[in-house]
Amino acid sequence: MSYKPSISTWQTTGTINSLNGTVELDAPGSSSAIISVSGTFVGSLTFTGSGATVAENGIQGGRLAFKSGVGSLGTNVIDIKGTSVNNEYRIVTGGKSIRVKMTSYTSGTATVKITASAEASTVFINGPVHDAFEEAVRAGRAFSAGTGFQAITGSNYLKYRFANPANSGVNAFVTIRRTVTATTTEFLNSQLVINPSAITTPTVVTPSNLKTGGVSSLIEFTTKLEATALTGGIITGGLPIPLNGIPLNIEVIRLVQPGEVFGYQIQGAGGPLSQSVSCGVAVIWYEENIN
Repeated sequence: MSYKPSISTWQTTGTINSLNGTVELDAPGSSSAIISVSGTFVGSLTFTGSGATVAENGIQGGRLAFKSGVGSLGTNVIDIKGTSVNNEYRIVTGGKSIRVKMTSYTSGTATVKITASAEASTVFINGPVHDAFEEAVRAGRAFSAGTGFQAITGSNYLKYRFANPANSGVNAFVTIRRTVTATTTEFLNSQLVINPSAITTPTVVTPSNLKTGGVSSLIEFTTKLEATALTGGIITGGLPIPLNGIPLNIEVIRLVQPGEVFGYQIQGAGGPLSQSVSCGVAVIWYEENIN
């Protein structure tokens, strides 16, 4: 005689057609759930869960969404832009309750079905495996900023400062620092400076989210072209910049925690440039909440 284990399951279906509308399911002891979303609507659905029952209305924690055929979305929010949708998502549950809530709404109706199981899913990866940066792009947590392509005249430096405010609430993971020059014969050097002082009367660059419509970054990116080098910090060395349009890409990830600052300056051999050169610098990073 074979033994067949008992499997506990919970299920509910509901419709949402208003802001803050919800579909909720008490599933104490569940490990995973499938959430099916169908309909035509414009809005955002947020997946959360709680250690309390629906009636107890406990603190809701985000439940990362895995889309079937795609993989992890890097977020617990799905945005629908008015197209007809018929998608399946998976989440890790735990606790007692599961909630799907319309956290932004314009029009239409979403039909939501939640099926939870006491058994953990063994097929959560339903498509490509994404790294941290790819998930951040999908979740709207990845950014870029740069100096733009500048005509650096002789006796000057091109410099920038990357500051994570103490109250930002995020860690910034800088993935790429790219420097590229136009045709030149002068030796160029890219110097890293830790904790440089603020740049006087700089150009303030607003970070660009790599996902259109994503959140804004609190990172303070400032730059300036002038005859004064970055001050007040510690120079930790430099790298030669290839000439004639070949980019210098620094791809070692740098973690910039709240209250931390770094900067770079483009210069000649041991000081400012001795001749004019066109040069540009770009920085790409992603952010993770720490609270």
